[in-house]
Amino acid sequence: MIFLLIKACTTPALILGSSLAARRWGPLVGGGLAGLPFISGPASLFIAIQYGTSFASSAASASLLGAVASCCYCLAYAHSARRFGWALSLSIALAAFFAIAVLLTRLPYSLLAAGLLGIGVPAGCLRLLPNIPGKVDMHRVQPPWRLPVQMILGGLSVLFLTELAGIVGEQWSGILLTFPIISSILTPFVHISFGARAAVLTIRGLLVGFIGTSCFIIIIAAGLESLGVFAGYCLASLGAVVTSFLIIFYLNRQH
Repeated sequence: MIFLLIKACTTPALILGSSLAARRWGPLVGGGLAGLPFISGPASLFIAIQYGTSFASSAASASLLGAVASCCYCLAYAHSARRFGWALSLSIALAAFFAIAVLLTRLPYSLLAAGLLGIGVPAGCLRLLPNIPGKVDMHRVQPPWRLPVQMILGGLSVLFLTELAGIVGEQWSGILLTFPIISSILTPFVHISFGARAAVLTIRGLLVGFIGTSCFIIIIAAGLESLGVFAGYCLASLGAVVTSFLIIFYLNRQH
């Protein structure tokens, strides 16, 4: 029961933190935090505890392919948001994710190749994002139900993913760990509330976070079995946070 409560509460707390950060420091920082392994990290940890480090390490290798598909989701949403509302933009983005994910599962890959893709693709997608002019006011008053709904959806998603892992196998477990759950919760809400420019800025932050997530996954895939659960996940989390914050700092300096 305690383990179940931890799984259910970890991700909602992280969603709360990223949403408050977006209101305080803007959508780029909020998206950067949301792009960190807030769902894939806890879910991977729970999979390691439930199914063992070998299973979790193999799933992490496939997660790098899922991270690439998540970047395609972000790019599709950003360009769709220029012309369409949140619902159609989200539908196009999810279709892009699954199409790329299915394609990648049919291709042979090594950890090195997947790692290069996991870092290179989000960096490339950052340069391909559209520039939507205008200003964003993140201090606009929001309906009180919106943040709790995001937190509940995030918590339920982690429970669902960890239970699904034992059914679909290592490769699809890994890909589903990076399914853009927080992106699909956060970005449409930002799009509805603050407009397309805010959604694209959030996606820019998400892509930065995905680079950190890829660093997290690489450390888990390469070193979890030798480092052990505690040291492995602590080192991977540190690597993800430091990488993402350095890139966010650089992008803020550029703007």
